[in-house]
Amino acid sequence: MKTNEATLAASLTSSLAWKDFSNASFKANPFPLYARLRAEAPVLPIMFPRIGRTWLVTRYDDVCYVLKDEERFARIATMR
Repeated sequence: MKTNEATLAASLTSSLAWKDFSNASFKANPFPLYARLRAEAPVLPIMFPRIGRTWLVTRYDDVCYVLKDEERFARIATMR
């Protein structure tokens, strides 16, 4: 990962660290954050408490690619 990309990812990851995606106020208007992610970090590693590290993919074409490529992007067998 290039230095600028690493810095951006770190910045976005830290700004997402406090986000509660189940919070009613976030659910009321998630679109500004989604727009920022699509523009600045369309594929972002994030941590979820019960799951651990995972990837947040926000652009439609990228999501389609991930869903169709079962060899490279597989669901982990231990995931519940």
